[in-house]
Amino acid sequence: EIPLRLVGSEMCIRDRFQDMFDSLGSELPKITKVVIAMSDFVKNFWWLLIIIVGLAVFGIQVFRKTPSGQLFFSKLALRIPVINDLTVKSASATFARTLSTLLAAGISLVDAVEITSKVIGNVIVRDALNETVDEIKRGVPLSIPLRESGIFPPMVHQMTRIGEETGNVEGMLEKIADYYEEEVEVATTSMTALLEPMIIVVLGLIIMFILLAIYMPILKMYSAIEQG
Repeated sequence: EIPLRLVGSEMCIRDRFQDMFDSLGSELPKITKVVIAMSDFVKNFWWLLIIIVGLAVFGIQVFRKTPSGQLFFSKLALRIPVINDLTVKSASATFARTLSTLLAAGISLVDAVEITSKVIGNVIVRDALNETVDEIKRGVPLSIPLRESGIFPPMVHQMTRIGEETGNVEGMLEKIADYYEEEVEVATTSMTALLEPMIIVVLGLIIMFILLAIYMPILKMYSAIEQG
């Protein structure tokens, strides 16, 4: 009974508020009408919103598992400024750590790079490593296709080249992995610190929108009374 009574009271107050504006020959501000319409929609069709959100989440998950979806999200991860940095550093750390471990275990370079490519989650980076395998089979040093891919940071192919010249590729890859694993932690912390003020700004805009919807009718009503 209490919820029904509250709903009835809310409708009564809203109708009286609207009647006051009608009697003054004025209309509710558009921003107030928008808030009221949104409130009515959520109250009457909350179940529809749940269905839409559920279908959207399910659809995105299904799409991400398809080849087209994997390619789309991989490209997106490499284009968004902040996420791009984290994606590249994470891929570099995974590539260097996995390849170093495999080479140290005595696996050939071709097989090691091929196995490493399967560990990488980003499809574009994975394809670049698959092309690297083809180049290595033709006798091209590892550092050259890494540089020509344009995906990995300069430090990766430069230190790999030094490792090839000194005969210590595994050691250089391990240093690369150590460096970029630390960079991933720093980038993750920076992203979290960046999201906090963004969330505060968004919440502030929402609160400001609601406050305007509340106070603008009052100010407009006072103005209409003074003019009357």
